Amino acid sequence: MFAVAAEEFGIILCLAMLALFAFVIIRTLSRAYANDDMFSRSAASGLAILFGVQAAIKMSVNLQLKHLALSPPHHLARDLAAA
Repeated sequence: MFAVAAEEFGIILCLAMLALFAFVIIRTLSRAYANDDMFSRSAASGLAILFGVQAAIKMSVNLQLKHLALSPPHHLARDLAAA
């Protein structure tokens, strides 16, 4: 979704989507911290953080800031093969 929006509409929509994700995460965290029940606070905080981390990973992979691969980095693979 992020890659298609970036290709079609450019940086303006990318920044708007980033702001929307940040708004949802910050609002969820603020509502969670206002809750008195510790379980509800922990559950909402965990879900908000999970949502934010997944969004950050997906955006960084689409922008090629992070390499997403199932194999270890080359320097680790070389060290593991030598062992």
